[in-house]
Amino acid sequence: MAACHKRGVKTVFWHSGGAVSRAVPAAEHFEYVLATTEARAREWRSALRHDRVGVLPHAIQPRVHNPIPAEGGRTGEIVTLGTVTPPAGGAAWQPLAGQGDDPTAYDDVLTAYRQPALVIAGADAEPRVIGEVAACGTPVLQVRAGAKGEEILAAAEILMADAGRLDREAHLAWRARTSVTPLLDPILDTLGVPSVRGSGVITAITAVSDPAELDRLLAQVTRQIERPGQIVIVADGLEAGLVDKTVRQACPDLDVVVRATEEPVTRGAALDRAIRLADGDYVAVLDARDLYGEHYLADLVRHFASTDAEVLGKASFYAHLPGTGATLLRQPGAEHRFLPEVAGGTVLGRRQVLTGLGFADVSEEWGEVLMRQCRTDGVRVYSADRYSYVCVRDSAEGSLLGSARLEGYVPAEPLALF
Repeated sequence: MAACHKRGVKTVFWHSGGAVSRAVPAAEHFEYVLATTEARAREWRSALRHDRVGVLPHAIQPRVHNPIPAEGGRTGEIVTLGTVTPPAGGAAWQPLAGQGDDPTAYDDVLTAYRQPALVIAGADAEPRVIGEVAACGTPVLQVRAGAKGEEILAAAEILMADAGRLDREAHLAWRARTSVTPLLDPILDTLGVPSVRGSGVITAITAVSDPAELDRLLAQVTRQIERPGQIVIVADGLEAGLVDKTVRQACPDLDVVVRATEEPVTRGAALDRAIRLADGDYVAVLDARDLYGEHYLADLVRHFASTDAEVLGKASFYAHLPGTGATLLRQPGAEHRFLPEVAGGTVLGRRQVLTGLGFADVSEEWGEVLMRQCRTDGVRVYSADRYSYVCVRDSAEGSLLGSARLEGYVPAEPLALF
């Protein structure tokens, strides 16, 4: 610490838990102290008698706490976190690793977070651990204090009996977790240390060929929780000025770039032109025929923080055929893993990588060609979850039927968009 002070290196002590009094002797050597709550921060200010105390709550470290499955997948077991009353006469649930005096190493604890089908968390369960488990994509059933074993068992059985609901609940819990990264920016400002994080601006690129496609596209863009900073549209058969005016009226806060083609072009050629006009750190390919939920971009871009992938997308996704009313699930289980390819309409990649790859001059197979080029160039492709996107096609010809499961003659939105 003395050497750091001598060289002007900022020093920060983060008190993540335990008694303040026990940590004071160590913390006194640091220039700044961070507590997990404002109440704890007040304790520290009183103990240290200075105001160089801030708040850094428990949060998720994406490279550590993420839904990438454990080797071997899930065990199907139910485990407990904290104090949970077991049902009378039933098999006892095992506790989640890493609690109390359990000597399990943290790397093995992280594996244990990803293995059970369900974690039942008692009222005294540590919120930090609940958050970490949820960030790993594992469903958590939180029970009230005093809940009886039979009541808990009934709630667990309801969840376990509906795999679709269990997956959706787990995804919502993952979405609700907060990454530590943005929480560090105000702390760095206080320390006078510049943040070196990229801006993370997304450019959305697309091709449209008629006013109806343009209207559908804008409906998808304007609903996004995390808006792209720029949108690039190549309009085939439409007047550029009219498209530009329509887009700016719908998206007044976006940087808008519109180019019209002089003659008909393939969808791939239009996207290749669009990518070369993009300015964002990331580029999202949007297909004007498809549906994108409000959390689509916000959810998908998070995986850049948890993986070393250069291209993200969805290999597993819902597809809807309006002519028959059928809804399919393409490649069930192909989620949260590195795979050879993802659907073209779900591609989100680093701009420099996608620009280097380019898009082939074909109408319908440009996505497959792009994925082949990724494999040739050694570009890592990560398949995220199956939610927040619906592929809409008139028929299920070609690759759409490959490894697909019929979900029923039902709308796709309740299954995919939430």
